[in-house]
Amino acid sequence: MNVVAGILIGWFNETWIARILACLVWGICWCIYYSLSGKLKNRMNSLTILQTYSVEYLTAATTSLILSLIVGLIKVIFFK
Repeated sequence: MNVVAGILIGWFNETWIARILACLVWGICWCIYYSLSGKLKNRMNSLTILQTYSVEYLTAATTSLILSLIVGLIKVIFFK
């Protein structure tokens, strides 16, 4: 889901700052989804709650950020 979010963020946002901020917000949305989906119970055996959410937030934000910047760069170079 983070890959799809990064591609969509990169395509639909026009400015670079909007792409970056949207990825940071996506990390929060991913943590909310993660906690509501019940996947948190599987990871609680080896990590604390703060560690689990930190890992999930950084993974979601970083993955979507990298892909959104790549897609945004492609959009700027080839479609404008």
